[in-house]
Amino acid sequence: MGGITELLEVPMQVIGMKSLGYPIYILHFLGLAKLLGVAAILYGKQHRLKEWAYAGFTFDLLGAVYSHVMSGQLKEAAAPLVLTIICLLTYFLWRKNVDVKCTPV
Repeated sequence: MGGITELLEVPMQVIGMKSLGYPIYILHFLGLAKLLGVAAILYGKQHRLKEWAYAGFTFDLLGAVYSHVMSGQLKEAAAPLVLTIICLLTYFLWRKNVDVKCTPV
């Protein structure tokens, strides 16, 4: 949803970016990158592409946490922090599943 709301410049996203001091045009880049990342994770068959997508989400979310903390918005840092943990959990579960499938019997 974040990717779609960023591409559409939903007012909540615009206000959030302005409060952090970022230019509004960055919303389009982030929105497109998130949609491509979701596609890579859900539909991609290449493991390396999925790993890059997970890395991109991790960097994006950690950047959001850092930006909120450094701008004094500690409450707002909670959501991206929780999403970072979920992202890492799904990555490690996926890796565990891939490793099991690739192990010869």
